[in-house]
Amino acid sequence: MGKIDVTCHSIDFYNDDFGGNSIIEILNKLEDYNIILASIGPKTSAIGAYIAYMHYPAVALCYVPCSKYNVDYCKGIGKGLDYTFTRGANK
Repeated sequence: MGKIDVTCHSIDFYNDDFGGNSIIEILNKLEDYNIILASIGPKTSAIGAYIAYMHYPAVALCYVPCSKYNVDYCKGIGKGLDYTFTRGANK
């Protein structure tokens, strides 16, 4: 059976890029790996994950029902967000 190595990072998903640039910095160091990215934090982390995916389309995005896997899952932060995605724009 193969070895599984898991590393956790603390990322601010409430900043201007929703954590996307922080995820990209981490992915820059992991070029020799198969990467599956899932958002299990605040809803804005899904935006950061998608920004990273737009920069690295070889990364796989995975849906995880957050409330079943994160005991500290956020139930909402208030008003909705409006954001436009452009491939390669958030480097």
